[in-house]
Amino acid sequence: LAPKDVVDWERRRLNPRAGDTETTLYMDKPVLQALLDWTATACMQHGLKVNNLTSSFVDGRAFCYLLATYCPKLVPPERVKMPQKEYHHESLVAVDEVVEGQSWKASFDVKANPEDDPVTHNFKLLQAAIDRLGLIPPLITRKNLVGGGPGDERIVAIFLAFLFQRLRCIRRQSEAVATIWRAWRTRLESRVTLRHSAAAVKVQSTWRGFAARRAYSRQRHALVRLQVHLRAAVCQRRYQRLRVAALRIQGRRRAIVAMQATAEWVLEAEGRYPVCSDAATGDRGVQATAVGIFEAEGNCWLR
Repeated sequence: LAPKDVVDWERRRLNPRAGDTETTLYMDKPVLQALLDWTATACMQHGLKVNNLTSSFVDGRAFCYLLATYCPKLVPPERVKMPQKEYHHESLVAVDEVVEGQSWKASFDVKANPEDDPVTHNFKLLQAAIDRLGLIPPLITRKNLVGGGPGDERIVAIFLAFLFQRLRCIRRQSEAVATIWRAWRTRLESRVTLRHSAAAVKVQSTWRGFAARRAYSRQRHALVRLQVHLRAAVCQRRYQRLRVAALRIQGRRRAIVAMQATAEWVLEAEGRYPVCSDAATGDRGVQATAVGIFEAEGNCWLR
């Protein structure tokens, strides 16, 4: 049930700094010594010193602290009570056999105020925990703890061996459950991370598309405004050129009209105004006459 190497490894797992035990009570029995060292290491974490396999277990605290080390939710350490006095044969009721249908902790009943007695309370915790754990036979009786004989040590050691095997199995199951849970959480977190990454990529692509469309809209608006100003400048330059051309045409037309009027006045003043019977050709005749006069006089500016 409890090989020495396995018990020593479990003890070092509880306390890596734990060396050899201070007690050498069972040096000729390595399995009993290993169980005692394991129990002492576990109970030392709760401030209880275990020296042997008989009197150190009388008040039930050693058993409760062993269970509290491996199953703190099943046996909370703060619920373990310390007795005010040391228990002997006179304070315990001699119940050697377990009555059928009655709990095996009846062998630890106390005569006066059994409900308030710390030993009864501790063994109630132990009984409830053992019932829930299962696979641990009820080997402990009043004689096993108070008698102090060699047979009693062996029975306590056998009970500790069963308890060690069960607690070690529970610890390994708990570690396996924790390993599976960590692996599942890692996988779940990786899946969540992938989903978050995909969502982040989608958000980034949406934002980049929006930013690109906004930048394109701004550039297009700027180009439209630039084209408007450029076309306005081109139109203004073209308008100025057309205006200058129109003014030149108007000036020449007005000059021709003024020359015609001057020519008519000169002809009328000199009496050389030709009288034409055809009204349609009167203006052309006057113009031709005036042009001829000015050419004759050498005024070429009319052209």
